[in-house]
Amino acid sequence: MPFAHALLIALLLCAVLRLAGAAEVPAAPTLEQVMRLLSESAGVRARYREQKHLQLLARPLESEGMLFFDPPDHLARQVETPGPAQLVVRGDEVLMRDATGQEQLRLDRSEVARGLVESVAVVLRGDLALLQSRYRVAFRSDGSAWAMELTPRSRALRRLVRSLAIQGVGCELRRVEIREEGGDRTVTEFTEVETGLRFTPEQREEIFLLDIPPLAR
Repeated sequence: MPFAHALLIALLLCAVLRLAGAAEVPAAPTLEQVMRLLSESAGVRARYREQKHLQLLARPLESEGMLFFDPPDHLARQVETPGPAQLVVRGDEVLMRDATGQEQLRLDRSEVARGLVESVAVVLRGDLALLQSRYRVAFRSDGSAWAMELTPRSRALRRLVRSLAIQGVGCELRRVEIREEGGDRTVTEFTEVETGLRFTPEQREEIFLLDIPPLAR
């Protein structure tokens, strides 16, 4: 389902962007230190380049754009190429907009979307014990460089995602790879990462589409 896939990628990127906005990571971080920093964040703006590798295609599908995160629960993914599109997470609501129109969804009304959020929420909370109960976690570091690989224990999530690999150096995220069960994979690389941002009310309204009223509960 395209909506579920786009939402999943956005939520996973939201989780890892929290690390980019956190306090400085130690020179040789441990898993415990990285998880602690995942629960601390500030506003983040980053340029991303994404490659979607599909087994049926000889060349990957590429997209570029900007990601914005305003803690605790506002994320915007603005696609610039190949064509303009937006995906915005505003608390328990998701908006998608592209050339074909606009879709708005409350997470508590979608079993698929709610399951994706619950699976990623454990990462956002920085709870290592709970993380290890939901994922098989492999972590390694070499000096300031570190890598974390998460394998979902949930059968429902494994139908969408086989594993998530995150790479960084110090407090700078470098690469995120989402590997799907069917063999497809999505690789996202970050540049021009700005952290510690405080968005103005005008910026928040424009970036997170706050002029669009929320759906009725």
